[in-house]
Amino acid sequence: MSPGPLAGPLAQDALDALVQQFTQRSAFVRELVQNSLDASASRIDLRQVPDGRDWLIEVIDDGEGMDRAIIEGCLLTLFRSSKEEDLTKIGKFGVGFVSLFALEPLEVSVETGRDGQAWRVVFDRHRAYRLYALDMPVEGTTVQIRCRASGPAARKLAEEVDQALHYWCRFARAEVWSACEASGWGWPLKEVSAPFDIDASIKVVEEGPGFRAVVGLSGHRPSLVGYHNRGLTLLETREDVIPGVSFRVEARTLEHTLTRDNVLRDAHFATVIQRIRTIAAGPLRARWHAALQAACEAGDDEARVHLLKVAMPGVAEPPDDLPCFASPTGDHHTLSTLRPGLLRRFRKSGVLWAPPGSALGAALEAAGHRVLCGPSPDHPDALVAHLLGCGELHEASALWWCAEPALPPPVMVEADRLGRAEDLEPAGLFAAHFGDGPHGRRLALRQQSPGVPRLIERSGDESGVLVINVDHPLVQALAG
Repeated sequence: MSPGPLAGPLAQDALDALVQQFTQRSAFVRELVQNSLDASASRIDLRQVPDGRDWLIEVIDDGEGMDRAIIEGCLLTLFRSSKEEDLTKIGKFGVGFVSLFALEPLEVSVETGRDGQAWRVVFDRHRAYRLYALDMPVEGTTVQIRCRASGPAARKLAEEVDQALHYWCRFARAEVWSACEASGWGWPLKEVSAPFDIDASIKVVEEGPGFRAVVGLSGHRPSLVGYHNRGLTLLETREDVIPGVSFRVEARTLEHTLTRDNVLRDAHFATVIQRIRTIAAGPLRARWHAALQAACEAGDDEARVHLLKVAMPGVAEPPDDLPCFASPTGDHHTLSTLRPGLLRRFRKSGVLWAPPGSALGAALEAAGHRVLCGPSPDHPDALVAHLLGCGELHEASALWWCAEPALPPPVMVEADRLGRAEDLEPAGLFAAHFGDGPHGRRLALRQQSPGVPRLIERSGDESGVLVINVDHPLVQALAG
């Protein structure tokens, strides 16, 4: 038997600080599964059982195990690891085992064997250890953690540990199993696994030595991305690595930061990201183009709308000659036909949209304007505004443009004549049905172009036409 501290006196403060870095007490499951994978384990079991007032957590693997040299040189020496020169081993800092002390356990024991040797290491609550030689052979490694917890506290801990196992280890390159034997609320042995995938209808998968990735169009900013090493999650987050592109990537060169709260963004990381960019710009873009072409040729409006919705400038942009942008009248525009009209007519106001079947949209189109079809400014055809650099996408207002309705009340005709005679309204006075929208109860608005109505009292700019609401009670009374 060989007693000793987990770290020497000079390292004790560093050890305390390191334990405190693991703010999630359940993060130890990721670290222990990682160590098992480093030992070439093909199966890892996490079992939880009550023991009187205590709660026992066991992590059992069928890996290579450890001999005395590895135990004393790596497990029991802070900041040392046999993995320092091996990029396939993601626990290279040698601090993962320390994470389990964030549970403040009463006792931790490790049983392991290798090359005919078998050993047991026992750590007390103060992290002092004793090393025992065992007479019976041991296969793989078993780590047992004893915590003071029972009743609701034990259940909370057990569920937290199981959730952490599923989150961090569901893609692991080994069988991972979980069981809890608590009476009334435990669960039988179940495999912890999930497909290495992302939620995207247009995506590509690429695999090679030490690398696999699934890359897809999300249409969101920022997008969900995941970084993994041999299936273990290093980081899942939302960030604009490639705007509008979501991905999950596993690479042997990706590493955790020392505090395990991020992926190490070093030269290896940059190489992996460049590979993801190449996939997005090549196979992913080609697949999206082919799908959009097929949807347009088949008249599949639902697919066309979805494909435009997930598109993003610089990643997936339609060809100039593909008629994929719908108008309210049912026609389809190409970028080449949209671009001149948009740049000439709407340099200030941006791109217009109108709902399908909109009478206003049809009238604007008949007057020579370019109008895109969509139920809201967030409609996928908003992509045109970004592609052409035309600014914001504006709703074609419920106000009719160019002297609509065709036969305004006589009072409107007379007011317009008087205004022009006195040079009061050089841009003209027009009548419109304001409809039931947000301006439906207003008497008048100014409007420079379709889609840009402005409240008179809030604007110091007097340019644009004065548009009168012919449905307003005052106008109706005067017209009568």
